[in-house]
Amino acid sequence: MANKEKLLETAQKFLQKNQLSKAIKQYEKILGLDEKDFRSRQRLAELYSRKGEVDKALAHYEKVAAYYAEHAFYLKVIAVYKQMQRLAPENTSFTLKLAKFNERQGLTGNALAEYRTLLRHYEASADLNGAIESLGRIRHLDPDNVNAAVKQADYLARSGEAEDARLVFYEVEKRLRQKGNHKHLEMFYQHFMELWPDNVDVQVGFGRAMLDFSSPETALEYLGGLNHQYPENGVVLDLLAAGLHRCGEFDRERECLRKWAKLEPENIDSRLRLFEALLEAGEAEACFLTLEEAKERFFTDERVDEIKPFYERLHKMLPDNRDVVKSLRTIYEHLGEGEKLFDAFSLNDEAAFGAEPLAHSFGSDSDGAHSSAEVAESLPAAGEDSSDSDFNNINFDDIVFDTMDDDQGPLDFDMDDVLSAEDTPSTHSSAVRPRIDVSAILEEIDFYMQQGLLDEALEGCQRLSIQVPDSSEVKQRLEKIERFRSRQRAPLAGIAPDDASLHQTATPDADELQQSFSSEQVSPSGQSPFQEEEPLLGLKQSLQGGFDLDIEVPELADSQLGIETEIEEEDTESAYNLGIAYMEMGLNSDAVLQFIKAKKDPARKVASISMQARCYQSMQQYDKAEEALTYGLSAADLSMDERIALYYETGLLYEECDRHADALASYQVVEDKDPEFREVRKKVAALRLMIGVADSNDDLHRVSYV
Repeated sequence: MANKEKLLETAQKFLQKNQLSKAIKQYEKILGLDEKDFRSRQRLAELYSRKGEVDKALAHYEKVAAYYAEHAFYLKVIAVYKQMQRLAPENTSFTLKLAKFNERQGLTGNALAEYRTLLRHYEASADLNGAIESLGRIRHLDPDNVNAAVKQADYLARSGEAEDARLVFYEVEKRLRQKGNHKHLEMFYQHFMELWPDNVDVQVGFGRAMLDFSSPETALEYLGGLNHQYPENGVVLDLLAAGLHRCGEFDRERECLRKWAKLEPENIDSRLRLFEALLEAGEAEACFLTLEEAKERFFTDERVDEIKPFYERLHKMLPDNRDVVKSLRTIYEHLGEGEKLFDAFSLNDEAAFGAEPLAHSFGSDSDGAHSSAEVAESLPAAGEDSSDSDFNNINFDDIVFDTMDDDQGPLDFDMDDVLSAEDTPSTHSSAVRPRIDVSAILEEIDFYMQQGLLDEALEGCQRLSIQVPDSSEVKQRLEKIERFRSRQRAPLAGIAPDDASLHQTATPDADELQQSFSSEQVSPSGQSPFQEEEPLLGLKQSLQGGFDLDIEVPELADSQLGIETEIEEEDTESAYNLGIAYMEMGLNSDAVLQFIKAKKDPARKVASISMQARCYQSMQQYDKAEEALTYGLSAADLSMDERIALYYETGLLYEECDRHADALASYQVVEDKDPEFREVRKKVAALRLMIGVADSNDDLHRVSYV
């Protein structure tokens, strides 16, 4: 043991003379005597690193890291691998281990940063599998990271994992719809339409997005072309019918819904839409025939309650129709609504429930009702070819569509070019005044309110109040919008000019933290393509390497870009301890970032600021050290002991900078409040002697800042 201590003394002497090779030999001898002396092994690795012998340094660091990992000193493991990563940044195994140990320690932000470093490496080397795996870990740590999900879906598709790609695609689709950002949603669909040109689900999703967020005319143009491509796709027909309805093309809407019902006779959802359209058009007899045709299916599927409102409306429109009454009675009996049955027919005699033939109820009468044969003629024939309908005469290749900014108006085009009809337009269509679907507009207003788009919701209420000025539902929503706006304004009025959060954002260390991430926040072009809104998706950015990717995603996760996520606040104790470990390894800039995180905890605030200042001092960034300490002293909630500790650190800083008068002033403040604090008396005496200040309160003209 004595020999070992002697070797250490000799090594220190060589280091003082900067004789690295001789110092290295001494440490090698020490390890020859005690190979388990990992402190000396770590020191030897540092010396090899300083000398430029990277391979030897890494070999010793690897043994040190293994020792710390075996004894569960994970923060020290992280510090060692961080040093190894600096020496060999191209070695992804070090980065992967860093990511995993940070994840194990609960340092989520650090783990995400390492996984993003891995991702960039895999992208540059065209390693799809590695990129997919890294993105999977990023999404595991940050489930709301839409950017990572988009990339993962893209890479899975390019690697042939079609099913997994679709699963991720649908997750992203749902997330973007929840966010209500139509620009990003449409661009998302456009990208995957290029990637999967034959996937009708993606094209349908794009059509639905246009219908939900773009002008109805623009959506109808696209949906008409899509129907031309897929004339027997029920989902496309459903969307096309919705687009026709919004554009006031009610005759064609009913034609489209009839085709959908005929195409999918087992799909009773299509019938519900058709029932509604027929009733809105006043075609009560046709609606009744269609209802009767599908009624048994609703009974079989236990969905009788869904057709009850249609029969009730028919009863009001055709009060003398015995067949309507008979069917409505059957529905009430099935649903167990005996009281409603009694109320509804108390004025009718029992003959109202007779079994009159259906043809009698639709015979010609003074009211001009159609006969059943005439009604049947208005419906499509059983074998009629639907390919000649108006909306199928569109050439998809001739259609040009574009996503529009919010401030753009509808595209200028003639609807007859979109849905050119061979027959002359019906007089009924031209005479019908566009109807207001109050329930649909109310749903749209509610959607805007849920998304926080209060201006859009208010505009919808104002538009609807013109059509239905006495609507209580509109008034309720207007009141709710005002309440929401009041809540948004309230917090602003309560913020004092000296709010602690404002001080926090203005601190130099916060700026430094932002600067440390700046290279990751900006895309290669220098500007995020979506800076006007949330920094989510970007397009048309090719990656270096063997595959072409058209999505460029900002390097920071959603959680680091200010978007809400489910990631919890990191463990400030781990951050503080990791900062200490980084300091021991000489990784001062990394240590600073950890202390910035750790000082969010009031219990570690002063200690973290002190350590942060010492890191800056080690890097000879004395201005930043002074700013950090000054910021700490400006806090109003410091205890006396905390304030004394920071003044002492300030004195140490000034002393190192040869600002002896300033150092003396800081130490004197400490001595006034706690003369026994560390070695403050000796320091005050030594500085007084150095600058020639007498031991008198009047000579120093000091002011206590405590």
